[in-house]
Amino acid sequence: MRAYYEYPLLRELAFLWPPLFYWRQVTLRALLRHLPDEAPPRLLEIGCATGFLTRKLRERYPGTEIWAVDLSRRAIRRAQRRRLPGVHFRVADFLDRLPQRGFPLVVSMNVFQLLPQDLAFQRLRDLLAPGGRALLTLTSETLLTRWHRRLYRALARSDVCLDSPETVARRARAVGLAVELAPIEATEGSYLLTLQRL
Repeated sequence: MRAYYEYPLLRELAFLWPPLFYWRQVTLRALLRHLPDEAPPRLLEIGCATGFLTRKLRERYPGTEIWAVDLSRRAIRRAQRRRLPGVHFRVADFLDRLPQRGFPLVVSMNVFQLLPQDLAFQRLRDLLAPGGRALLTLTSETLLTRWHRRLYRALARSDVCLDSPETVARRARAVGLAVELAPIEATEGSYLLTLQRL
């Protein structure tokens, strides 16, 4: 999967293509709408890539300490060029145990469908502070995402989880997380999963 992400500039350019640009903006707006009003003292972004969402989080919460992690060394180098104050960009695999824990807020945009779900939700629960919340955007199976899945399998030699939101929610509940679901956009079957560690 790493090789697919080793070309961050190409990925950035791909998101300028009108359909991808539109879906990304719709997903971003939905995620930002559901963020808590009160700024957390710190937050974690999983799969930050070159810092597209990180910049929005910095604007929303100017005093919050932000940890942003991604697998791609090249993407993190590009993200660091943004010079966002109070943001710690790190090359890290979320599925390995991160040294930081106890986050009151974790966010991730279209990353969790690329991860082994049972393990990913366990790791997420371990990273959240008691009462902490996670906001994740994912996609489910549609004509569009079935095509994307084929492309992703060819490029990344890995798979994409396109299970229904209800199935994904059950996995999160199974590790002790409270779950809320909200649809985002029908064409790509996108939805917002809001989780809370009890």
